[in-house]
Amino acid sequence: MMYNVCMDYESIRDFSKIPYIVQCENSTSFTHFHISIELIYVVDGTVSFSINGENHVLHENEIAFVESYQPHSNSPYPHCTTINLVAQQEFLSDYRLNSKKLRIPETLKDTEFNKTVKSLLNNLLSSAKQNNDMLIKGYLNIILGNLLSHYGEQAAASSNKSREIVEIITYINDNYDTPLTLDSIANHFSYNKFYFSKLFNKYIKYPLNTYIGIIRVQKVFEKLHSQKDLSLIDAVFECGFNSLSTFYRYQKLFKTYNYNI
Repeated sequence: MMYNVCMDYESIRDFSKIPYIVQCENSTSFTHFHISIELIYVVDGTVSFSINGENHVLHENEIAFVESYQPHSNSPYPHCTTINLVAQQEFLSDYRLNSKKLRIPETLKDTEFNKTVKSLLNNLLSSAKQNNDMLIKGYLNIILGNLLSHYGEQAAASSNKSREIVEIITYINDNYDTPLTLDSIANHFSYNKFYFSKLFNKYIKYPLNTYIGIIRVQKVFEKLHSQKDLSLIDAVFECGFNSLSTFYRYQKLFKTYNYNI
């Protein structure tokens, strides 16, 4: 069975071991969303940025801030440099406690203040290259704390449905190497399977089996990278696939999905 794969949900960076941060030239991303938060700092040039269907233009030393589940995309004008940061949930516990009362707006345009954030981002970039978890979390907390303090607005009530889908995605990621089906996951969360299917499709936009398959492919690559002596077939079965042909089928979807990683 072939699916029309329009990968709205970007899970790859959601499940990375460390925050994703990079300085890049003329970075473009298609419309997507994820559980992580994302920050785009315009070092120089101009960026066209869209979030929740609203279009913005960002200039040098301005910032785009994206909360969880917000569909967004960006495309640069010629000769643009940005620092792109994606921070996963496991690094956001302190931020989440404070963001229950305050929220950071989508566009941050106090350029003089933002220059102090740029310096912190450069420190975070260096810490990420060194894989220093303590410094990574420390700089991330300072960056988010400063943004909340300077730009913070009254937060809206959080969505129960958002919390549900976070729990579901986390459960799948933790149990990718076990037999997972619509019935088994729905039963785990005490949901009617039709309700569960509707909830999953609303947020993730494509079939449950496709999502599980792509996560397993990602885990195969991670195992092969970290365990140099592990064979492909052993990695495939350890990650929950029941055959190499199934792995190769989902690997094709993974490559399609992984267009902007």
